[in-house]
Amino acid sequence: MPRIAIVDGVSIYLYFLDHAPPHFHAIKGDQEAIIQIGGGVLAGSLSRSELAKVLEWAETHVDQLNVEWNNGQAGLPIHKIK
Repeated sequence: MPRIAIVDGVSIYLYFLDHAPPHFHAIKGDQEAIIQIGGGVLAGSLSRSELAKVLEWAETHVDQLNVEWNNGQAGLPIHKIK
């Protein structure tokens, strides 16, 4: 599970060959939220301010997230997103 970014102290991970719908894991400490790429929160939670920043980041990087999701589904390397 490569860490592809850090957003306001929240680590963003994509899992190889993960289940649909396309999503990423946002983890800080013992809190975790599963965020649908191009959508909202599927499960879990973060603080309101952290979640807002992660969702804003995801909206800005939706195309790159989709590329890296597809790479992971194909078993190809997943790259960091800046």
